[in-house]
Amino acid sequence: MEVSLDQRLCRGDCVCELICPQVFVLDEGGIAYVTQNSTPLEGPDVWAEVPSGLESAVLDAARECPAEAIFIRGGDAGKE
Repeated sequence: MEVSLDQRLCRGDCVCELICPQVFVLDEGGIAYVTQNSTPLEGPDVWAEVPSGLESAVLDAARECPAEAIFIRGGDAGKE
């Protein structure tokens, strides 16, 4: 499963980071990013592999994101 986050849609609600801080981080301005090997990735066309065991949390973060800025592909995503 892979995850992407469109910073142009992000409103800084922090929901994703609260649900899965291992994958989502916020910058000083409150905009969220997905991480790959602890490196924040920027852009809607950049995809990070979801670490094993965190798939459920990432799916929850995508479902709960008020801005619908998180996108999932692969696995049992249900949201792409």
